[in-house]
Order: sequence, then C-alpha cells, then structure tokens
Amino acid sequence: MKAAVTATGAGWIAEEAMATGLLCFLLFPDEPVTAIRRAACTSGDSDSIACLAGVFAGAHLGIGAWPEEWAERIEYREELLALGALWDGR
Repeated sequence: MKAAVTATGAGWIAEEAMATGLLCFLLFPDEPVTAIRRAACTSGDSDSIACLAGVFAGAHLGIGAWPEEWAERIEYREELLALGALWDGR
C-alpha cells in the first residue's frame, strides 16, 4: 500500500493532517480501529492524523463502532452522547 503521506502530505499543517486523516478513514470506512492504526503508522504528524481518522470514523459509525473498553473511557462521554442525540433529532 502506498504511504498515505505520499498522497496527501505528512500532516504538519492543518490541511495535510485533515486530508491524510480522511484518507486513512476512507481506506477502512467500516474498520475504525484499523483506520486509526493506519493513521498512527504514518511518517508524519501521526498522532494528529490518527485523531482525525478517529473523528471521521466516529462521526460515520457512531459510538458503537469502538471497542467497549475504549468507549467507556471517552472523556465527557455522556455529554457527547447527549449532544449527538440532539444533533440526530432523537
């Protein structure tokens, strides 16, 4: 697989980080943990890229996409779930 940073940049500026995080998510849209792993293994600003890949995956798949032990540890979890429910109109 061609390195994600070759196609979109190393992520040291916001536009590159966003594009590379999105690319890593799009490579594995139904495998959020794999998308984060792929992003974390980039040669650039890997922590920012992995964070963004996770944001895209979470927005697309919801809280149920994450391993339960991860989901339980999300800071402000209840507040974020309530905000998401309002956003979805539930």
